Amino acid sequence: MLSVRFQAAVRVLPARTEDACARRTVLGIVAHDGAFAEYLALPLENLHVVPAGVTDEQAVFVEPLAAACEILEQVDAKKFRSAAVLGDGKLAQLIGRVLRTAIPHVVMYGKYEKKLALARQVAMETKKVRGDASDLKHVKESYGLLVEATGLPSGLALAQQMTEPCGTLVLKSTFHGAAPVETWPIVVKENQRGGLALRAL
Repeated sequence: MLSVRFQAAVRVLPARTEDACARRTVLGIVAHDGAFAEYLALPLENLHVVPAGVTDEQAVFVEPLAAACEILEQVDAKKFRSAAVLGDGKLAQLIGRVLRTAIPHVVMYGKYEKKLALARQVAMETKKVRGDASDLKHVKESYGLLVEATGLPSGLALAQQMTEPCGTLVLKSTFHGAAPVETWPIVVKENQRGGLALRAL
C-alpha cells in the first residue's frame, strides 16, 4: 500500500504502530533485498512455521491474502453497498474475494477474460478494460470504495477517476518507477487514501 505522510493537511487514522514505522523496510520492496537475494535476514518474529497440512502452493498465498485482509482492518466495509477492484491478477483476485465477505456487490475490472471468469465464479461482477490510458475515456462508473491492484502506473490515474468524491481509494500496487499523479482530484474530491484521510484546508 502506498504510504503518504503530510503534516497539517492530514488527519492520520488509527493505525498499528508496527505498520506505520517511519523507518519501515519491506522485504523485496523498500530498503531490503528480496527472497531471491543471495542472503536474507529477517527479524525472527517475521518467520512462521508452515503447518504440515499446508502445501507450498498454498503457503505462497499467505502474505498476499494478509494484504487483502488488511483492507478490512483499515476501512469500515459495512458502510459500502458496493466496491470495485482494479486489476485481475492474483492479488486482485484475493482482494475481491475478501471484500465479498463484507460487501454485497464487488466489481472487478481487468484485461484478461480467463481471469475475469475466475471472479465471476465467486459472484463478482466483472468489466473488461484495456489497461491503458484509453480506459480514462471509456470507464464512467464511480465507487465509494475502490482498490487499485493493477500493478501498473496507469491504474493509479483510472483509480483516482473512478473514486467518488469523499470516497476511499486503497492502493495495493507496487511497481518500480514513477507514476504520474494528478494531485487536484485528491484536493477537490477530498478522498481517503489507504489509511490516511486527506482533506483540503
